Amino acid sequence: MCLLLEELSPGWMESFFDKEDTLYDLLKQQSCDYMEYSMADVEISPETVEVINFAKEKRIKAFEEFNKKAGIHLYIEGK
Repeated sequence: MCLLLEELSPGWMESFFDKEDTLYDLLKQQSCDYMEYSMADVEISPETVEVINFAKEKRIKAFEEFNKKAGIHLYIEGK
């Protein structure tokens, strides 16, 4: 992670020790900034949107079918 942080944000260590963020938090922040910059000009085709919607619908149907089954269901929810 440190090598990747150095690639994304040279000199990251100077400010790291003054924060309470973890390496993962810092990496997530830096990679989001990088992804927004590098993905700004990417166009998503209608076919890609269609495939994504199909996959989402398929996943939702799988959950709905699971919820219909008898038995004990354990739900784990995040923040």
